[in-house]
Amino acid sequence: MSPRTKHAQRRATRRPPASGRKPAERISAGDVSMTVDELQTFHRQCQPLFQRREQVDYGPPIGKIYIYSPEDLILYKLMYFGLSQQSKHSRDVAAILKSKKNELDMGYIEQWASRLELSSLWKEMPDNVS
Repeated sequence: MSPRTKHAQRRATRRPPASGRKPAERISAGDVSMTVDELQTFHRQCQPLFQRREQVDYGPPIGKIYIYSPEDLILYKLMYFGLSQQSKHSRDVAAILKSKKNELDMGYIEQWASRLELSSLWKEMPDNVS
């Protein structure tokens, strides 16, 4: 039995807390760990961003895929950086800013960064772009 399976079995057999309240189930992926409720809230906040995506047909063998705007991609990267603190996300934001800076709708990014409580992360990003 793998260590992961053992850990999952131990977690599944835990007794509820003395208060009788069910413990919050945590989901972990890489450096990110959150409760199911936190994950659902996170995805609810992102729903309006999905509406801006565009479907592009690249033909066979790729077919139709969704393309996100650079602004929405920046917001996703900020969210994941906030959750995981993995530098790859901040590097990706810096690369988008560097290559598309004059084409970006900065007002849109600032509005959504504020709405998603990412303003402090967003304010740091332009300073990291040379």
